[in-house]
Amino acid sequence: MQNIWVHHSFYYIFLLLLTFDVKAEPSSLISPHDIAHEEKHSDASLAESSKDLWRKLWEDHISWMRSVMVAKIDDLGGEEAYKSRLLQNSVDMEKELLRIYGEECRKLSTLISKHLEIADKIFTYVKIRDIKALYYTYSMWNNNGHEIALEMNNLNPNFWPLNVAERMWGELRDATLKQATNHEKGNFEEEVAAYDLAHNSAIEIADFFSSGIIRQFP
Repeated sequence: MQNIWVHHSFYYIFLLLLTFDVKAEPSSLISPHDIAHEEKHSDASLAESSKDLWRKLWEDHISWMRSVMVAKIDDLGGEEAYKSRLLQNSVDMEKELLRIYGEECRKLSTLISKHLEIADKIFTYVKIRDIKALYYTYSMWNNNGHEIALEMNNLNPNFWPLNVAERMWGELRDATLKQATNHEKGNFEEEVAAYDLAHNSAIEIADFFSSGIIRQFP
C-alpha cells in the first residue's frame, strides 16, 4: 500500500512539473547523496557549536574562579563583582542544560552552584591558613563532586560514566586548591603550573559535557 502511495506521489509531482512547464535539468535535481551530505554537514555544525558553547562556559568558569581567588587572598577590590560573575556561570550552564534535559537537570545545576560556593570558602581558609576548616571544607567539596558525578551519570548513563566524571571533577578541585595555596605562599611558578592543570581539566570537562550530549541525542 505504501509503495502505491509513493508511486502516486511521484506521478503527482511529475504532473505538477508539466503543468507549470518546469524544465528540470539533471544538474538541478537534488540527489539522495546531496541530501545525506547536507544532513551530515548540518550535524557536524551542530556538534561544533555545542563544543564551542561548553568550552566557553568552562573557560568562564576557571577565569572567574581565579579572579575570585586572587581578589580574596590579596584583599583586592572587585571580589563581590567577580563572585557575582562566577555564580552567573552556573546560571548559564543551567540554561543550556534546561534546554536539553528540562526540569530533570535542576539538581545538577544546584550542585554546580554549590561547587562554586564551597570554592569561595576554600579560598577564605587558605587565606587565613585555617588548616582544620580547610580540611573539613575540602571534604565537603569532595562529596559535592561525587554528587555531581552521580547526577551527571543519572542524566546520561551511557555517555557520562560515573568514574570518568568523578576523576575529572577531582582533578579540577585539586588544581584549583594548588592554585590557591601556591598563590598565598608566593610560589608563583607553581601557581601558574596549577592554573594550566585547571585549564586542561576544564577543557576536558567541557568536551565531556558536549560529546556526551551529542552522543545521547544524535
